[in-house]
Amino acid sequence: HEIAYVVAAEFGPEVARCLQSSKWDHRQRALQMMSAELKGQNLQPGAWQRDRRDAWRASCQVLSQVLKDKVIPVQLAALQLFRDTFENIDAGVTAEEVQHALDVLITPVMARLGDSNVRLHESAQSNLVFTRYLLGDKLLYRLRQFLETSSGGERNKAHFGVLDTVNALLRTSPTSPWRFGDLSIFITLALDESLGNPRVRHSAVALAATLYRLHGPPCAEKLMEHLRPAKQNLLREKFREIDEELHPGNASGDDEGEIRPDLDDLLHCLKAVQLPAPTAASSCATGEEEHLMDGILEETGHVFSGGCIAGAGGRCTARVRKSVSFCPTDDIVEVEQDEELILEHEALCLGLDLEDDHEALLREILMDSDEESDESS
Repeated sequence: HEIAYVVAAEFGPEVARCLQSSKWDHRQRALQMMSAELKGQNLQPGAWQRDRRDAWRASCQVLSQVLKDKVIPVQLAALQLFRDTFENIDAGVTAEEVQHALDVLITPVMARLGDSNVRLHESAQSNLVFTRYLLGDKLLYRLRQFLETSSGGERNKAHFGVLDTVNALLRTSPTSPWRFGDLSIFITLALDESLGNPRVRHSAVALAATLYRLHGPPCAEKLMEHLRPAKQNLLREKFREIDEELHPGNASGDDEGEIRPDLDDLLHCLKAVQLPAPTAASSCATGEEEHLMDGILEETGHVFSGGCIAGAGGRCTARVRKSVSFCPTDDIVEVEQDEELILEHEALCLGLDLEDDHEALLREILMDSDEESDESS
């Protein structure tokens, strides 16, 4: 009743009446009206805002009660009021009052971390990330204390919520003044063998990955220092994936197989081997091969020039070049044989080596025989 009297004096009798209602929607509406009042949204245009120290203190007293409400919509409204209260601290409120209020109210806020309702977890996490400006190093101490005091069925829930919140703190303020050891202890506590929850293990690996990205490979051994081999392998695999992601060009070059220190000096032992000088037999064989190739090329040239290739028994098979012409009017193909080629063919078949006189004589004989054949035909 004392709180209701103060609330009625600072926020109006309707707010005080709704806060005491058994209907959750009335309580939710009262908290929303208090948030609007603290942010100055209910002020009339041109009105002067009066001293709000008593309103701020009344809001803290209301939060100590409504943060423990069991209804989710009321809890969400209470977490929003927590944020609005500490975002709108009156200038007349001392720093000691703010620290005392946070010390009392932060415990029920941390209790919502890891809740199965995602909105509750995210709202509580957002409030804790905001209070880092007010609590400083004390925030990590309170989160670790909350972890160590959790027990029973709430233990996995608390570990997941705290790990996710610490990770969010690092993401929002990468240049935080917190020491590396104060952060890595959360990973060691979360990867304890007694915690077999996959959600907790995933959050611990995600936090280790964030620290690895911020501090680089030198922090890897420190993160794995007090862990069992199975957990070390889990983190080592995650760090390898991060290295491949940050340095994609080196991924293919690094995987070159097994490292063999015993083969480091192998290149020093190898020497250039001088090929043996060619022997007489090999020179002879090479000469025969060259002679054979020359013969093949020579015979090929004879074929294309209309000559002959020596066959079996030394006989020469002649190739007579013919010229082919097509008469488009009569559709007749005329084949004309070159006279010189015919003469050479006849001489080669007789085994004669023609000289100029013999060649002229044979040409006259062939011409006479052609004329006789024409007359007879």
